[in-house]
Amino acid sequence: MISARRLPHPRRCAALAAVCTLIAVLLGTGVPTASATAAPTQPSFPSPVPAAPGDGTDEETAGSPGDSDIAAAGVELAFDEISPVLTAEGTLTIKGRIINSSAVEIPEPRLDFRISRRVLDSRDAINEWKDQPARYRQLGDTASAAAQQDTAGGAEDADDAPRMDIETLPESVAPKSEAAFTLTADAETLGLPRSQPLTSWGAYGLAVKLSSEAAAASAQPSLSLTRTAFTTWYPDPQLLPSKVTFLVPVTLPGFDPSGQVAADTLEQAAGPEGQLTSALAAVTAADEVALAIDPRLIGSIEDVLGVDRPEADPDDGAGDPADDGTEEGTEESTEKGADPAEPGAAPADETPADATEAPEGDDGEETTAPGEDTSGEQTAPAPSPQADRYPQLNEWYTSFVAAAEQRTVIALPYADADLTALSAADESVLARAAEAAADDLRATLPEARTDITWPASGSLTPDFAERAAQAGAKTMLVSDIQQPSVRSYTSSAPSTLPVGEDQHGLNSLAVDTGLSEAAELAGHDDTRVLGLSELIAESSAITTERPFDPRSLLITLPRRAADPHWAEAIRQTAAAPWIDLQSLADLSESEPVQRAPLTEPTREAGDRAAGLNRLGEVHSTGAEASTAFADPEAVATRLSRATLTCTSTAWGETANDGGFSSCVDAAADEVSSLTGGVKPEEGSAVLLVTGEKTTIPVRIDNTTAESAHVMVRVVPATPQLRTQVSEPVVVSPGEQARVEVPVEGLANADVQTRIELVAATPPGDSDSTATTETGPGPAAAAGHFVLPETTSLTVRVRTDWENIGAAVIGAGLVIVLLIGLYSSVSRGRRKIPKSQLDAAVARAHENDPG
Repeated sequence: MISARRLPHPRRCAALAAVCTLIAVLLGTGVPTASATAAPTQPSFPSPVPAAPGDGTDEETAGSPGDSDIAAAGVELAFDEISPVLTAEGTLTIKGRIINSSAVEIPEPRLDFRISRRVLDSRDAINEWKDQPARYRQLGDTASAAAQQDTAGGAEDADDAPRMDIETLPESVAPKSEAAFTLTADAETLGLPRSQPLTSWGAYGLAVKLSSEAAAASAQPSLSLTRTAFTTWYPDPQLLPSKVTFLVPVTLPGFDPSGQVAADTLEQAAGPEGQLTSALAAVTAADEVALAIDPRLIGSIEDVLGVDRPEADPDDGAGDPADDGTEEGTEESTEKGADPAEPGAAPADETPADATEAPEGDDGEETTAPGEDTSGEQTAPAPSPQADRYPQLNEWYTSFVAAAEQRTVIALPYADADLTALSAADESVLARAAEAAADDLRATLPEARTDITWPASGSLTPDFAERAAQAGAKTMLVSDIQQPSVRSYTSSAPSTLPVGEDQHGLNSLAVDTGLSEAAELAGHDDTRVLGLSELIAESSAITTERPFDPRSLLITLPRRAADPHWAEAIRQTAAAPWIDLQSLADLSESEPVQRAPLTEPTREAGDRAAGLNRLGEVHSTGAEASTAFADPEAVATRLSRATLTCTSTAWGETANDGGFSSCVDAAADEVSSLTGGVKPEEGSAVLLVTGEKTTIPVRIDNTTAESAHVMVRVVPATPQLRTQVSEPVVVSPGEQARVEVPVEGLANADVQTRIELVAATPPGDSDSTATTETGPGPAAAAGHFVLPETTSLTVRVRTDWENIGAAVIGAGLVIVLLIGLYSSVSRGRRKIPKSQLDAAVARAHENDPG
């Protein structure tokens, strides 16, 4: 029941109705005004009447900034500095620039500075301010500041009086130019509450609106542009600080035919403005920072510098507690296979802050700070001639290893491969190749953890979690969107993740997505100030939720080459009075909390699945093609790692720009150029005589940078020619070789043949070579990889007519001889007549005297 006292007065109703009618008429009939003729009617951003600092009324907008902003193309507001934390004795500073990259000037620019009327004590309130900065107070504007300066003349305020200074703007901002603006205000001037610090402290929204008072009266379109940020009011409340852990990925994604990072790229990245320098600055920004290192990066650096690494022990590091620079820990955590993230494990004793900041050596003296060059035997690599050629990289490597040895290190898969995307695309061979390389990192950092798995944010599935647990993973980093809190407030990161049919618990660490996204913004040049203020504001909102129940939070930085302002984001967060940094080891040992079961992935392979499948084919072809070279293991490793560079998690974050597709094409081209660089040269037709066993010469050309180890096989199209595989031959890079292939002509014909080059090494056997004792015909060396480049050759098999003619003539002569002999024998011996015989006897007696 509503009492009569609370009913609206009739006169007020009538007046309100009249006002509403007038507004409706003006808006509905479109009463012509100067601005209406210049541009269509748009919802306007609220413009409260300027008030003195600390005063003002609540104002609310009817829509989001995007609805009320009428920004000309090429006009932007950029923040250069905003005080992320404001103490009772501090000063709020807002600096920025009006950037006019358009072709027209901005006449009579005006800036309005606003602050939220109430503290933004929740993450939802912070997000609402970003979307729609409602309920604010006007701090001041540039027009009123200019008028006050003209009125005040040369008078100066007392030194102890509250002050707010607003830098005046020029009369116009010319095309292709900028205009700087600044607001500075003492905390007392802002009128923020101080009487109850525990309830009044927290994030306040800031808004800067750009408009042009002369634009409406000119031919130019209206201008209304608003940008928001935050500052956190801290009047020294008595509370328990939240604990924050930063995880910094150290990688340098990008394709290279070698599968590693090129030496020149590494040297440049280790320079003053390089990504490796930014990564080292982030790592050394605090002792508690944890690292996730790509073994591809460290392996590339050590190959360039010629660092001799001992063989990694497969059992070292797996399951050992993370080392955060202290020597403390429970006996259980030091045993082989012990898991420091086991739910319910007793937390380790706290180490004094000064002990971790300045660790002592054996003699009690302080050692150098983390990240600085040390002369200890464990951190200083042996000098090499290559190190002198790359001084910046050598210095970076020395400092980085020294810093990493004092911090928790997670070994990423090779090239930080997106294992969940590979699993979704059913490319298990690529995934196993990437995971196997993680052990290589322990040759340099023996304490690197391989039992912690970090899938891409929002991509975890129950099947992947189960397979990871079966492979030895004990802790899973998971997005808090996929494993949300079951409370109305932000829960701590440590929890458990049920996996498998028996739903046994896998340790999980929930990554705070909101804080991580803000930290990502804080790393970019163009969003550094906004991201940093949002990061500090969100952390204050989390602490405000339960000021006497400190939560342990995990922030991960983007998995790509380091941004230049990561270190600043870490230092500013650590400097916040309500934040204490903690190591990943301490976070893992914190008491686990209950979280919701794993939800559906928010990020899937999508269009990348086809590209990943193509990479799987390229990887398989490269493994087979490696058997055609003198060092098949080295070639297979190179091609495998070149392919894996395209599976990096970083490519998934930039798939829309075509970078991933370009990388896949480059990997496929590398394998094609290698397999196509060893080929037989085309030769002229060859004449053979039937029945003769001889050889056919074939010339091989090797245009690759690898030594080829192949055999030549001649495959006839018809059975008139019998062939065998040649002896294996090694062809050096850039050279040619002549090979004799055994053949035998069987019948008179023109035989078309295909000349193939066959890998000398059998598939799956890097140590043996094929023999030719497999019998004649193309079945020899069956199963060996055949290089794609072939050529054709015509073999003319002909009968030997000269030899046949000589044989026929010889046979004829033999026959004639035989006939003559037969005729002679068949005629018998000739008889002498009797008269002649008697005369011969008589003459014989006459001649005989006796």
